[in-house]
Amino acid sequence: MPGIQPIANGESGFSVRAKINQIIALAALGIVTPADLTDLLDFVPPGVPTGLTITSTAVPPAMTVAWDFNPETDFLYYDLQIKESSGPFIGFQTSAERQIVTVKPNTTYTAKVRAVDRSGNVSNYCTAVSHTTARDTIPPAMPIGLASVAGLDSIWLTWIANTESDLAGYEIYESGSNTTPLISATPSWSTLSNNFTRSGLPMETQLYLWVRAVDTSGNVSPWSAPVNDKTGKIRSEIKVALSGVTFQPGQAPAGNRLTWTAGSISYGVAGDVPTVQALPTGQVDWTAGTVYVCYTPGDTAITTTASLVTLYANNSVILGIYKGGTDFQAVLGKAFMDGGLVLAQTIGANQLVTNAAVITGTAQIADAIITNAKVLSLSAAKLQAGTALLGSLTVDGRSLSAAASTQVLYDTMRGSPNWLNVNGTGTYSFVTTTNVGSTTGNALIANPATGVQWLVSQDQVPFDPAKLYKVTFRVLRFSGAATGIMYLGAVGVAADGVTPVDYSGAAVWGGIYCSALGVVQSAVPTAFTDYVGYIKGRAAAGTQVVGTVAVPAKLHNNVRFIRPIAIFNAATSDAQMFMDSVKIEVVNEAVAELVNAGTVRIDPGKITITGGTTLSTWISPSGTYMDGQMISVGSITADKAVFGQRGVTLEGIEFQSNSPSANRVSWSAGTVKYIGDDGNIATFNITGSNTAWSSGTLYVYYVTGSSALAASATVATAFQTDRIVLATYKGGTDLVVNFGRTIIDGSKIATGSITATQADIASFRTSILVAGVINAGMISVATLSAITGNVGTLTAGIVQSTDGKVVFDLNNSRLLMSD
Repeated sequence: MPGIQPIANGESGFSVRAKINQIIALAALGIVTPADLTDLLDFVPPGVPTGLTITSTAVPPAMTVAWDFNPETDFLYYDLQIKESSGPFIGFQTSAERQIVTVKPNTTYTAKVRAVDRSGNVSNYCTAVSHTTARDTIPPAMPIGLASVAGLDSIWLTWIANTESDLAGYEIYESGSNTTPLISATPSWSTLSNNFTRSGLPMETQLYLWVRAVDTSGNVSPWSAPVNDKTGKIRSEIKVALSGVTFQPGQAPAGNRLTWTAGSISYGVAGDVPTVQALPTGQVDWTAGTVYVCYTPGDTAITTTASLVTLYANNSVILGIYKGGTDFQAVLGKAFMDGGLVLAQTIGANQLVTNAAVITGTAQIADAIITNAKVLSLSAAKLQAGTALLGSLTVDGRSLSAAASTQVLYDTMRGSPNWLNVNGTGTYSFVTTTNVGSTTGNALIANPATGVQWLVSQDQVPFDPAKLYKVTFRVLRFSGAATGIMYLGAVGVAADGVTPVDYSGAAVWGGIYCSALGVVQSAVPTAFTDYVGYIKGRAAAGTQVVGTVAVPAKLHNNVRFIRPIAIFNAATSDAQMFMDSVKIEVVNEAVAELVNAGTVRIDPGKITITGGTTLSTWISPSGTYMDGQMISVGSITADKAVFGQRGVTLEGIEFQSNSPSANRVSWSAGTVKYIGDDGNIATFNITGSNTAWSSGTLYVYYVTGSSALAASATVATAFQTDRIVLATYKGGTDLVVNFGRTIIDGSKIATGSITATQADIASFRTSILVAGVINAGMISVATLSAITGNVGTLTAGIVQSTDGKVVFDLNNSRLLMSD
């Protein structure tokens, strides 16, 4: 409209009223058209920004994003979106044509920009531009605080996390000697966090380890100061028997002497021919504490010590405990409880250590069996009922999420001759392997000569029919015929621990296979494959099935132990097989295995967070990986979304007060659009509807992802993080529409009441204003002034001067004049 600028987004109420008054004045002259009213509102978006470029510097690590100037007179700001790698876009609002942001060196960033005018009109984004930032040459700091703790087959490393913003991870170098590696040395291992577990080591293995940091530009720090540690050992259980030796406590001179007579001792490991050694008389004087009377295999006499550490280090066997006077208890390898202590050799085979720690291959407390477990730190303040601190407790090298099953047998094929070929002409041996999926780098290789080969483990575990057992084989065919059939699982053993029991009760090896039945690896796989089956319960006739959690295989009633069994080349072919590992576990049916058997599975080590951060401090999603793969945009579906700068736009949705009846607000059907987490426009069609107001403020809002609007008078409901308030209604005509754009006071001009064809402003309505004409019968104003021109014929009413001295009374047809 000539002389009147369009109403802009955010324009003051005073300015808006002034422009409306100008419209009324021009309407009185008959020169206002519907097109003029359309011109008052700006629907034209600004142009798409052009010339987007990205540059970067290594020092300081910064990236400059620049683009050409938008010349629109109603331009308000630019909406710049930047993302790192395949992470989410992050928005910046700026009125300048350049933005400088701090970035990581040697990292890919993508940017796009659009323009926004004062009326809230938004251009399209320009074509996105990607840029890999400059590499830096500054290496990260050398890791410090390196510490180690050794177990039976593992060494745990920890160190202080580096703080560089461009840290990519750490590299570990291991060696059997203490020679510091060169900077060019090939790392042995790598990790993303500031800890590492070197597992799968033989017992009594000495290692030296160094750590260095690596950044995103490939720069490496110097190797750290080394640490060295040695894995422990478990001695074989020694059985002893004394003959002719009599202990006599409370002897002279002071009544605190223990003496023993001459005799002999028989000792040895179960299954071997025992050694018999003659023993002379001896004595020990007690002064304080506890004296352990013991025998060290190979010695020619009984010895004593006050230290359990010394006793264990010498592989000695406790014969008795002496505490002075007549307080003597004979042990002789049997169970003995000395106050609060459980002493070495008093809990079966391979079981005990020192008064400071317990080192054991397997420990059982009630129904719980723990193998390869190590508690590094435990206190009442850190361990509470119903809670677990990740990082504070490590069981068998697994996270707590994996500890829902209790491992009772784990054969990693390190070369122990504990497999027996009970049928077939093939041979087997133990080798190392680098194939993908190998747990320890070791494997049993089956080399059949002319056909089938039955391999039965000599390790067995007691079978409790009330428990659910999980049997896992990790197998790979690496050469030979593609028709070799495998049967993998467990076989039963009778109560004598020797006699086999098949599914029918016969004394033959075979009959129960729960992990794989008739499986063929026809193509040579690139990685080891796990075959899993489940066993629970006994029956008069066992079931030859691949057992599941829901329907496990059953064993014969005579079974008291189970052993792993592997049958290769049942089709009399010549396939050569790697068997990497075999596990038998007791499953916690109430927790993890029921989840893992369903649609949700989180395996140990599958969630990795970069830079040594923990889940509680995790912020940036750019460093998050799932099962070795980065989480891509849009791959996580949530039931809530928080709108940030989402550029919400409503198309075709019009709000109307007192519609369809008094104190109701209605809205027409239309479309809601906003920028989704993937940076693209999300579009949803909205159905028209209405709702009633009763009191207070009624909030009309949109829930992300829905196809309808909702309303509530409760603030907490309307302003949740997954929704945006579009309008507020207080009854009558008091309707205010606000969805991130201009808010026009509902008592003056209701949003949606000025369109391309009409204006709805109190008494200024469609039926009043017709192009070029003002219907005098429809104008209702207190004072009409500032009108010049031909007003046509006046047929009713009163026309008078401003001082009231001249009055035209058209109603009574008279003229009154006074001075």
